Amino acid sequence: MIPLSELHPFEGHPLRVVDDEEMQKTVESVKQYGILTPAIARPNPDGGYEIISGHRRLRASELAGLDKLPVIVKRRIEGGGNGVIISVASPPRPRGRICESALPTA
Repeated sequence: MIPLSELHPFEGHPLRVVDDEEMQKTVESVKQYGILTPAIARPNPDGGYEIISGHRRLRASELAGLDKLPVIVKRRIEGGGNGVIISVASPPRPRGRICESALPTA
């Protein structure tokens, strides 16, 4: 468990986290069940950790009033440098309609 104050999005994260109705549902789930899947982060040379996967869980934890988040810390992310490659065993679950502001900008 890592304090929320030590977790930050990585620079250039392509997706925005939106405080919408879906986020509120996630907050209610976090309040009821907690965080079921840890976030993934890497150490930040300037201190703290950069969230690689789990930005919505981080925000939901903040809104639910939690002070820590379960995190898997990866010392080395495949791809090296600033590149980030994460292998996912299953595709992300659909979250209903995706608003235009949440789409990648690259």
